[in-house]
Amino acid sequence: MPFSSPVRTEWLADGRRMMVMQAITYTDPAGRVWEVPTGFVTDGASIPQELWSLLGSPFTGLYRIAAVFHDAAYSNPTVSRDDADNMLRAACLELGCSEWLADTLYAGVRIGGEVSYVGDQRNVSAAVPVQVNAPG
Repeated sequence: MPFSSPVRTEWLADGRRMMVMQAITYTDPAGRVWEVPTGFVTDGASIPQELWSLLGSPFTGLYRIAAVFHDAAYSNPTVSRDDADNMLRAACLELGCSEWLADTLYAGVRIGGEVSYVGDQRNVSAAVPVQVNAPG
């Protein structure tokens, strides 16, 4: 199976985001391994509310696991936006989404994802905990 385990999350107090409680990996069809670390915070699929009745909401549907990986990829400075978006489509298909849904979600991130990608890349240093070793 391309996913190492189910995604285990807990809701945060804001009721809009979830924290990943156990690291998980996804191996895409090309053999690239994608990781979501323990403690990563996701807001699910960025689907405009006007489209929820057609596509689903941020934490529903077969795509919800792919969305967690996509969020983590966008916040990783070593991952290009193109690679992250292509991974989303591939993961959606592997999770059982129809080709129409995978293509629609892919088109959505290609059209509207640049702002999120740039913002996540700017904020990545704030999201990565810094460990300071005390002199010993």
